[in-house]
Amino acid sequence: MRNLNGIILCGGHSKRMGADKGLLKLGEHSFIEHLAQSMSPFCDKIFLCGSKPAYTELGLDVIADIVPDSGALGGLYSGLIHTSTNWNLVLSCDAPLVDAAIIETLIEALDPQQKVVHAITEKDAHPLIGCYHKACAEGFKKAIDSGNLKLQPAVQKCKPKRVEFHPPQAKKLLNINTPEDYQELLKLYS
Repeated sequence: MRNLNGIILCGGHSKRMGADKGLLKLGEHSFIEHLAQSMSPFCDKIFLCGSKPAYTELGLDVIADIVPDSGALGGLYSGLIHTSTNWNLVLSCDAPLVDAAIIETLIEALDPQQKVVHAITEKDAHPLIGCYHKACAEGFKKAIDSGNLKLQPAVQKCKPKRVEFHPPQAKKLLNINTPEDYQELLKLYS
């Protein structure tokens, strides 16, 4: 399937990690490079939402937040405003194990009656591993303008379709947020 752009959200402050999560290495490549490689067979273009100078060296188009300091919701909004396609694959840079099989499952679940399809596991929702229709941008902007920057409530208003992943695929949805998470990931990956 084409006519789908990719958006990698990488604008966070990475406070718990203490380093830019998107640029952490897994093998020889950064988290962002792993995700871009997984996305490229499915996406016409891939954008990075985040304005750190180091991102320009990755060879992808970089989108700065339209509304600074508006969190993941602001990054998602900025990406949807910038993209030219109706449907967009959205991944958070801190989920570097998301692979082509997960992406394909999400794309196959697209439904013209719904505006969001995202991953869940038995324990967690993963709204930043999914596909978003450009039409969601308007509702996200309203939430941002009213000061409601929490991602989950804004996504819920889009009435998402949830695709459940079970082990072993569920492990690939792992978010890496702390140095301890990163060390566990490196053990798994080696």
